[in-house]
Amino acid sequence: MKIYVVRHGQTKWNEQGRMQGAKNSNLTEKGIDEAKKLNEYIKDIDFDKVFVSPLGRTIETMNHVVGDRIIETEKIEDLQEMNFGKFEGELLVELKDSHPEDMEKLWTQPEKYSSTSGEIYADVFERVERALKEITAYENLENVLVVTHGVIISVLLSIVKKNDIARLWDTPVVRNTSLSILEFKDGDFEIVEENIIEHLC
Repeated sequence: MKIYVVRHGQTKWNEQGRMQGAKNSNLTEKGIDEAKKLNEYIKDIDFDKVFVSPLGRTIETMNHVVGDRIIETEKIEDLQEMNFGKFEGELLVELKDSHPEDMEKLWTQPEKYSSTSGEIYADVFERVERALKEITAYENLENVLVVTHGVIISVLLSIVKKNDIARLWDTPVVRNTSLSILEFKDGDFEIVEENIIEHLC
C-alpha cells in the first residue's frame, strides 16, 4: 500500500498567524489554488480510497485535490488536528508574550508540554497510531490519499521514523498542501518522499 499524505491548504487563520487546532478556519484563495495545483500534480494516480480528518479545512482541501473524480471517502476522527484548548484562535505573537513557557515547550520541548484545556502530545501520538492501524487494515488497497493537518503529519512521520515525543520536531515543518508518500509493506512503513512542495512552485 502507498499512502499519499497531504496537509490542508492555507487557511485564514494560517494567514493571520493564529493558533489553529480543533477549531476550524476556511481556506484562503491561495489555499484553494494550491490544492488545485496538487490535484494536477497527482492526477495520474489511481486512488482506491481517501481518508480525511472531519474538520472543514481538510474536507475543503480534499474536494479540490480530488476534483471531479469519484473516490470512496472515509472520515477518521483520529486524523483531526491537535486540540490546543484555550490557545485556539489566538495570535501566535501574542501567545509568545502572554504564555512564553507554554509556547516554548509546545514547539521546542514537546515531551514537557502540558495542557489543562487541550491535548498533550502523548494523546496525539496514541490516536495517530490508531489511525494508521485503521488505514493499513485495508489490505486490498494499493493507493490511498490521506488529508490531514500539520502536527498530525509530523507525528505520523515521527512514528514511522520511530522517533519519540522529544524528537518530534526533528521532522521539518510540514508546509500547507505539501505531499508526503509512505509505503506500507509486510507490516513496516518506509518513507518514499517527504514534504514535497514542487507542485507549489
